[in-house]
Amino acid sequence: MEKLAWALLVALLVTACAPAERSASAVEPAPTPSAPQSPLPTPPASAAAEPAPSIESATPVPQPVPQTVAALRPPSIRLIPAAFPLSKPQPLVEISLATLSGAIGTRTEQTAQLKQLDQWWWPEYVKLLNRVASGDTPEMRSQFAQWHVGTAYGDRLRPWLYGPEGQRTFEAGGLVIDRILGKPWGRLAMVEARMTLIAHIPRVKDQVRVLRVRLIPQPQGSWYVLDAYDEAARRWRAGDAPLYSIAAIEKDLPSYVGGYLWNESYVRGGQKQYPINYTETRFWSARRAAIEELNARFAGGALVDRHFEDLTLQILRFDDTTFLGDGVATVRLAGTLVEVDGKGTKTSQRFTQLLKFYRQSSAFAVYYPVDAQEDDGSWDSGGDLALGLVDRRYG
Repeated sequence: MEKLAWALLVALLVTACAPAERSASAVEPAPTPSAPQSPLPTPPASAAAEPAPSIESATPVPQPVPQTVAALRPPSIRLIPAAFPLSKPQPLVEISLATLSGAIGTRTEQTAQLKQLDQWWWPEYVKLLNRVASGDTPEMRSQFAQWHVGTAYGDRLRPWLYGPEGQRTFEAGGLVIDRILGKPWGRLAMVEARMTLIAHIPRVKDQVRVLRVRLIPQPQGSWYVLDAYDEAARRWRAGDAPLYSIAAIEKDLPSYVGGYLWNESYVRGGQKQYPINYTETRFWSARRAAIEELNARFAGGALVDRHFEDLTLQILRFDDTTFLGDGVATVRLAGTLVEVDGKGTKTSQRFTQLLKFYRQSSAFAVYYPVDAQEDDGSWDSGGDLALGLVDRRYG
């Protein structure tokens, strides 16, 4: 009994001296997801023979102070609405696979996309149709819409997925590419293809449809259905109607210009910057060098804060368009550059600069900076925007 009482006394003392749980208001780093815990292994026999911890071992251990990094947010930009010229869409160019690859037998990310179209996207697309055919629900409608950037084809196909006989199932026949179409600067724009679908209908003979469609590539090997061919009218249903609008360009551009300025901004206690693009163009070579120069000043303590204030943006023109939504926006950016050096001296300088951003066509368009005008009127690109290098699918 004396041994049992002594053990209980030690346990109570250990509990009393244990560190108290920290208040919920204490600053802690955000928890990160962890892998599922596996069953704990049985301790070896020698572990059972270890003495119970002494009272001294329960002394609280100092906890490391969470390291925080100062937040750096993109600047706010006010758009100045103004009419601007929009160039006529340039026609797409039919290209051979050899031209697209650069050389026969050369594997590029573009030829890889064509391979993924047949080997991955096409089977997955048929799986999508089977999911949608299982029930006409809002969720299934949403999934169906995500694969169809245009409604001309989707609106015609979706009713075929259902019928009074019961749930239909679909099987992939062949997918044959009829034409490969490129943008004026040589990048893959879309393909025209024939897709054979086999519908298995309860108590009814199978139906086979050959659908002529236009497909446009997306990141990560995905493709979207853009349009379908109307055999009776002998034309594409949506045709070459532009997939962009002035309103969309005005809505999207300010946030991308803000991201451009964020990439050359700094805050006390923050981190150095990394170029958001490593494309080997004249513009990006000059921009990377400028960012590295700012990084050196920041790391050496000569620069502790750099940000922009009172920013306005005006779109001047939109050129090099395709009906898919590509184009180059020339904008005028004005505002105040504020810097604080290592001695705490603050300087403010008003500026105005012309910039060019390439709009990459997509279900959700993205903009890439491609040029900047210097104080002497010269452009960093030297007149070559190198869209063939910039226009790549990431992700």
